Amino acid sequence: ITDSNEYRREHQLPEIIGIYCNAHARRYFLRAEENFPKEALFFIRMYRRIYHLERMMKETSWENKVRLRKWMMIYGFSLM
Repeated sequence: ITDSNEYRREHQLPEIIGIYCNAHARRYFLRAEENFPKEALFFIRMYRRIYHLERMMKETSWENKVRLRKWMMIYGFSLM
């Protein structure tokens, strides 16, 4: 949200003030792993990939982040 709101302020767009927390969602999948290991593991792996990409993009420009996120939405994580 921080980098998104920075971009939004620069372009006179409304800021995002509330979102759902992925950290909490990921924790619920970790808890569910005990009873639903196969189903939970899929989402745990997806979160791991998302977090990895976000760390890689930390120092890149907003425009590059948007491009990569759009690419990921279209093509997924197949190259990881």
